[in-house]
Amino acid sequence: TAYDIGLGIPAEPLFRSSFDLPDGWRLPTKKELSDDYRKHFNVELVKATGDYNGDSNVDTALILVSTKFQGDGLFVYLSNPSGYTWMKLDSDNWDKSYPDKNYIYSGPNMGIGTLTIEDTKKYIARSIERYGSEEPKDKEILTPSLDYFRLESAGSLFYWSKVEGKFIRYWYSD
Repeated sequence: TAYDIGLGIPAEPLFRSSFDLPDGWRLPTKKELSDDYRKHFNVELVKATGDYNGDSNVDTALILVSTKFQGDGLFVYLSNPSGYTWMKLDSDNWDKSYPDKNYIYSGPNMGIGTLTIEDTKKYIARSIERYGSEEPKDKEILTPSLDYFRLESAGSLFYWSKVEGKFIRYWYSD
């Protein structure tokens, strides 16, 4: 099923495009983005774009909500020589994380954005210094990264390593 990526917000959508979402996932609803907990949370925090893999094509990252369990996931619609493909970078399954709590999922509590190359370098250096993360195998960092964070709390980034051909996660705050 193709979805309007305007996310159903009454104002002008952030961008218009149609593509199939991964099986078992949907866009967050307006209600899921607007409860009291998310008073500073908005639609801009569940969508990011950038050339994450350095191939001169715009990639799209979305936080999507599961249709099969209570939770959400971070996905990137990543360009490749054959077109585009979905990559799941992270997911939060409340059914497995809190099996005896009977929590009811009410919407995303993580946000995303695109970090500049300079900020990517800075946060990777912080991750290496604070958390003992491995240095990137790439000689130079030449692409922006995907920022993945909880408001006023933990933060990490996903950097595309050309050498490894995959996203590498670096934590920069806890």
